[in-house]
Amino acid sequence: MKKLTLIILTSLYILSCTEINRTENLLAEVENLKMKNDSLTKILAKKKPKSNYWFDAEYDGEKLIDSGIPNPVEFIEQSLREKTELIPLKAVLGGTMHFGNIQLLVVNG
Repeated sequence: MKKLTLIILTSLYILSCTEINRTENLLAEVENLKMKNDSLTKILAKKKPKSNYWFDAEYDGEKLIDSGIPNPVEFIEQSLREKTELIPLKAVLGGTMHFGNIQLLVVNG
């Protein structure tokens, strides 16, 4: 009986040690992935967004503000999002069409 108890306790000890090592390995892997994620985030932060010839990021919508619209960019984006019928394509496979990335094109003149 003592031998059986000793064998069971030894087996449990070995299994618990294996589980502890596995947990430590997983924690080390998580830390490694966090470091990679941080470095990739820094790289992405350094990259400049693609410039768009037609898009003026500093456009303030002065004419629209003068006509009574306090935040022209937000107003135009919201108006477009409410009017999905303006999209000339039909949704497929039961999906719905919507405006995603909206950029205002400014024509001077």
